[in-house]
Amino acid sequence: MKSPIKNLPVRVPGQSIAKRMDDLLEGKVIESFLVVAMLWAGAFSTWLSVLIPKSHAHWLYSIAAVVATVWLLVRIRKVKKELKALRAGRIGELVVGQFLEEQLRPHGFQVLHDLPAEGFNVDHVVIGPSGVFSIETKTYSKPAKGNPSIKYDGEQIMVEGKGPYRDPVVQAKAEASWVSELLVSSTGRKFPVKPVLLFPGWFVEKIPSDCVVWVLNDKAAITFIKNAREHLSLEDISLITFHLKRYVISESNKPAV
Repeated sequence: MKSPIKNLPVRVPGQSIAKRMDDLLEGKVIESFLVVAMLWAGAFSTWLSVLIPKSHAHWLYSIAAVVATVWLLVRIRKVKKELKALRAGRIGELVVGQFLEEQLRPHGFQVLHDLPAEGFNVDHVVIGPSGVFSIETKTYSKPAKGNPSIKYDGEQIMVEGKGPYRDPVVQAKAEASWVSELLVSSTGRKFPVKPVLLFPGWFVEKIPSDCVVWVLNDKAAITFIKNAREHLSLEDISLITFHLKRYVISESNKPAV
């Protein structure tokens, strides 16, 4: 027997983050809750046998259950903090993904989301007449007042005067390199891939003209991508899109380990 569906769906923005959120809930909350529930069940059962002479098991189970409950509450608090950050990141990827689709598809661009790799994922890949772009989205909270901005000197980032930060730039470079190598292995050809570090909703000051990684907000990214100097033919766009889609579908349908 085989599925009647021939065109399997590709991934959606934030799919990797959604899985991490599910894993976080299942691995750290539900399992911890079960441990505490078992201890309380043990405490209850031993309290029922409290009339048995010289039996102190009910006290041991009760103390263990109280300690485990405190541990569970501390763990839940930590998980809530992690979930809040993951939720913000997922919303950012969804909003950026939709924005890229709306702004670029009408101009002959293809947009893929959440390419899975070993230990990381590429949020978005854009393929169009002006080249191939790997996009890493960073959804940072902004202060309620003032005019916060992001500065970039071509190597390091300053966020609202804090930093400098190099890790996001290094990450964006590595992701672009990975996409480029994936295309070489799947198409037999080398296509330049431009790394883009995108901060939705922020004001990003003018970046150096010769920087390897573009650091932009969502609106500026559209302009930069449309006006890039690389040129791809319709055949190249179709070739790259086909192989990346095939990779994403094959990875998404691998059985979980």
